[in-house]
Amino acid sequence: MEAAFYLSSDRLSLAGGLEGREVVRARLRGFDRRGRSRLARNLMALAGQAGALLSFYRHMRGRRPDVAVGFGSYASAPGILAARLLGAPAVLHEQNAVPGLTNRLLSRIASGVAVAFPEAVEGFPRRDCRVLGNPVRRELEEPADRKEALRFFGLEEGAFTLAVVGGSQGAGPINRCILEALGHLGGSGPIQVIHSTGRDKFRDVLALAEGLHLPEEVTYLPVPFVERMDLLYAAADLLVCRAGASTLAELTLRGKAAILIPFPLAAEAHQEANARSLERRGAALVMQEKDLSGEKLSAKVRELMEDRQRLREMERQSARLGVPRSAARLADFVQEVAYGAGGPGKMPGRRVER
Repeated sequence: MEAAFYLSSDRLSLAGGLEGREVVRARLRGFDRRGRSRLARNLMALAGQAGALLSFYRHMRGRRPDVAVGFGSYASAPGILAARLLGAPAVLHEQNAVPGLTNRLLSRIASGVAVAFPEAVEGFPRRDCRVLGNPVRRELEEPADRKEALRFFGLEEGAFTLAVVGGSQGAGPINRCILEALGHLGGSGPIQVIHSTGRDKFRDVLALAEGLHLPEEVTYLPVPFVERMDLLYAAADLLVCRAGASTLAELTLRGKAAILIPFPLAAEAHQEANARSLERRGAALVMQEKDLSGEKLSAKVRELMEDRQRLREMERQSARLGVPRSAARLADFVQEVAYGAGGPGKMPGRRVER
């Protein structure tokens, strides 16, 4: 469960210890905006928020946080509100192109807002936001060696490498589509496909792949999960993936071209908004899940295989969108809000004004 954390002068406390237990005890839940019984559920959710607010306030009162930081989950609201009641400033971070409801509401009392996508600025009733990107894992901050990456996965140097990633749990529609696409990928030169299926879906993919007759130029490597994403990005010439905020932060940091298939049930269609942000800037192509077919996907892959100049331009545009050291920039911003411009840290990011 994601929740707010507060930064004091001597410690950084995440809501996984006492605060986390208090949140769980309050039985926090999100608000229901669609269900038939939403009134009753929302009253319970409101009661849970009130209980969590009281718990956070009691815990923070003796420690007096210097600053609170919220990352958009409904579970972050009580912590941010409690900190503000105690006089601490608050910073919000919005990872998607379409700001979530919690961040939109809390922005009215926040001292600073950091966003990952420039489009997100329009979702806040504020005149000042910082475009700081999304923090990524430390190992992705530096590019990995391509030759080492290819050796790690047992791939060849001369072939076009397509990486297919549906997230840590995998994505059934993408899995089925890529299996269908494999038979259509011949004719544009040798291609090797590394497919991260998701651990729970690996056996199903293997069973479906058994009867496939692949063109001679196509090599298919399914894996349950990729631990070394730094090496996967280094090995890949093109990726097929979802459009979650973290995934796109990694893609752009490493300057990779992609075919993005947004998750259609994402709240407020934020994955599609994320994907369209990259598409408008020439860094990616977007396919709707409802339009997916192996033939259509393979056609887009072959189009980019045959037009390497366009592929290189997509990579350049992707790299322009990447924000290095995003975690450090966000930390500097938090310190600036907590201690003022003359305190620890420097003013990071670029300011966006309406």
